[in-house]
Amino acid sequence: MKYAREHVKRYWVFAYRRALGISMVTFAITLAVGMIFTTLFANTFYVHPVAELAFWAFLILITTMTLVVSFASAHISSLKLMTEHESRQHSKYVAVWLFSIIVGVIVFTLPLALINSFIAPLMFLFSFGGILWVLYISVTILFRHSYRELAYGATALLIVFAIAMLAVTGLLSNTQLYLNAQAYVAATLFIAMATLIIVFGGTGMMLMFNSTNEFVREFEDTVHLIEGRQAAAPSPKGRRSARAGRPRRKR
Repeated sequence: MKYAREHVKRYWVFAYRRALGISMVTFAITLAVGMIFTTLFANTFYVHPVAELAFWAFLILITTMTLVVSFASAHISSLKLMTEHESRQHSKYVAVWLFSIIVGVIVFTLPLALINSFIAPLMFLFSFGGILWVLYISVTILFRHSYRELAYGATALLIVFAIAMLAVTGLLSNTQLYLNAQAYVAATLFIAMATLIIVFGGTGMMLMFNSTNEFVREFEDTVHLIEGRQAAAPSPKGRRSARAGRPRRKR
């Protein structure tokens, strides 16, 4: 953000890191709630498919609303600190950023539609890992700031994906694999969902924790600066004493 002043850039970094953290933690929580509902209630009691679909749609709606509200709030609060020139430049960069994210989401979700086998659940790890890398790279290139937490989360997802794929590939020669395809689908789905919940929850908590630390550090620096100026400035009593100690000029 070379087009913005330093204090505006610092606030933008704090606001967007917090928005990312809130969104990722919300996604992890809603995914965990959905998996618990599907695993326990749908398998223990009879749940109508329409009701289950409506429940997942409700969770997706909550996640989407949280993401939109968080980033809209961060964007609007950042624009309030900017001048007219800064806000115009920032809006252009945000538009390019959103376009790159949309393209990245489309590219990395294509494998989910093309692959139709028992390894399809593992492709969630590849897709979300790629999307996190798109977020990290696009922010770094466009805004000249790196949210390293996103890179850590993306790397963790891709590592688990690679290990799981190697394990599945080693089982391909086993003829019992195709006889127990449903069990393998359930296993790979559990691995994928558990990994997404842990990685997104952990990454979101890291983002929120680091944003809070940055805010506290900025506040402490401001307080120290104010206190330093007050200590350097002479007090009113001291100024009166200094004037009283000066000899009066003769008229």
